[in-house]
Amino acid sequence: MQVPFSAITYLKNDFTTEVPFMSSVYNQCLYNHVDAMNAILHIWTTPKQVALGPRDKQLPNFSAAVAWLAANDYTMYNRNAGGLAVIGDTDILNASLIFQQPATPLSIDEAYQLVVKLLQKALPDLTLTTGEVATSYCPGTYDISVNGQKIAGLAQHRYQNKIAVSFYLSVAGDQAYRCEIIRQMYLIGLQSKTITPPYPDIQASSMTTLASLNTNYSLERVVTNLTHNWFPMMAFDRNLISATTLQTYIDRLQRRQSPIIGALTN
Repeated sequence: MQVPFSAITYLKNDFTTEVPFMSSVYNQCLYNHVDAMNAILHIWTTPKQVALGPRDKQLPNFSAAVAWLAANDYTMYNRNAGGLAVIGDTDILNASLIFQQPATPLSIDEAYQLVVKLLQKALPDLTLTTGEVATSYCPGTYDISVNGQKIAGLAQHRYQNKIAVSFYLSVAGDQAYRCEIIRQMYLIGLQSKTITPPYPDIQASSMTTLASLNTNYSLERVVTNLTHNWFPMMAFDRNLISATTLQTYIDRLQRRQSPIIGALTN
């Protein structure tokens, strides 16, 4: 498959809790800075955070589920890609490859394959497998696994003629704890002792981190590999995004967060 761009710049952010959905704000801004030749790789980390998918809002006891997350010091936001909850913290690396749909449009699978290739280049010492890990959180066709354990998950969002393929990568930290947080969220939200479809019956043994695999991949090394091993990338000029533009998208995306705000105030 031909790569639908000839250059990539990258932008790295380390977000705070002030605006939980700031990654989505930047992605929306960055759509305006890609074209037929130039893509952008947006890389970021967050504090303790859960990105909720559309199906999560349908939990029978959604208010109690988000209250559980808040009680465990997680901020939350509604994401615009993917169907179910994923967790974030400073040991999880997130990224979105943002590019313009080419004249011969890429299928959903073809767009995902670009990021699979990016991850393979960033983790050359590992044999990565693509396929759903049903007992992970937010299982999907483009789960990325090593020896049967999920280390990353992919999601995709399309806006007009722009595409963002996003992933999280569990670099280090307590993956069993992360699994238990999301598992308890679903048990509470379902008001049940068991988790039933469409929500995953999360098992900690189905997920792992790069650190637990005894690799030498620190977060910093992964970022370096992402920005050098496939395309040598120059840094995006963040001054091209004004404070006014950021605030416009914050205000626009804030409306999407109303289900969470309502649940926490009930």
